[in-house]
Amino acid sequence: FKILFFLSGAVRLRIPDWGAWSIQAGDAFVFPFDCDQYYQLLEEKQDPKLHIFRILLDRDASRKRRDDTIQGGSVEEDPVAFLLHHFDGMLHFPGALNSTAKQTISDIEDEVDRAEPGFRYVVSGFVWKLIAHLIRDGRLQVPNGDAPDRRQVIVERVNQYLEEHFAQDITLDAVAWNQRLSVEHVARI
Repeated sequence: FKILFFLSGAVRLRIPDWGAWSIQAGDAFVFPFDCDQYYQLLEEKQDPKLHIFRILLDRDASRKRRDDTIQGGSVEEDPVAFLLHHFDGMLHFPGALNSTAKQTISDIEDEVDRAEPGFRYVVSGFVWKLIAHLIRDGRLQVPNGDAPDRRQVIVERVNQYLEEHFAQDITLDAVAWNQRLSVEHVARI
């Protein structure tokens, strides 16, 4: 399980059997499973430097833990289930590196450089903050990002889910799970 934040450079990312994406500085990309990846500069005269911030997670160990702990629980209670729920496929997040994400990455780098007692716990907290930021800001791809449009997208998706599952017992938890939102957020909308 790998999450890449592209800090500088512009490349064509190719993943055999999956496709290719144009990646710019500021983008993020999620790989929920192991795969080969190849990079090609977008322009021949381009500076060949590519600066990437990587978050690597062990998915095999995580899967065992998920199977043991999430039965009947909330996805918010288990970090592994949380990741698997929100990142279930290859995902490209254009422009994911806003000022909050850049500051968090800078905080992680500073903490690692200092390596004071407890720094691993602090870094872990920053990494989860960065992952939550990516999920919150990237889950709805609305062209202009206006709040009313985002809300409308959620309402339309919930309505579609309800229409498709009307013959089943539907709970707020099931709707929230399907929409990859918290129960509280769906209830407010």
